[in-house]
Amino acid sequence: MAPKVFGILSITFGAVMTLFSGLFALAGLIATEGLGAQKRPEDAPLVMMFLAIAAWSALLIAVGVGQVRYRHWSLSATWVWSASGVLVALVCIVGFAMVLPRTEAAASFATPTALLLPYPVLMVIFFTRPAVKESLKG
Repeated sequence: MAPKVFGILSITFGAVMTLFSGLFALAGLIATEGLGAQKRPEDAPLVMMFLAIAAWSALLIAVGVGQVRYRHWSLSATWVWSASGVLVALVCIVGFAMVLPRTEAAASFATPTALLLPYPVLMVIFFTRPAVKESLKG
């Protein structure tokens, strides 16, 4: 039952993060490329970070579906996503720290990204339990 709970949480978090990071990336592209705005090179890393978060979050939806359906591949997918999740969160935090002095918008996104860090860590802790591994073996 517990992998199903993590699966539902993964699908929910993944959907919310994919939606919002995609919208922020689109808004950033429109702001830098559209409406006759002057191009600002400092906005490019921020847009790329949002696109990376969107892709990473979309992968979380797939992992969550595997967890809900108790698929064997979801165990290794959880490990891959969790390792990349820690890396993505740390890269985004560092990226926001680099962009932060140049733009005020980065400040409002650094905290939610830092709050995402515990979820991959909790998944690693939970999915290393023998009972969970056994339930996902099929």
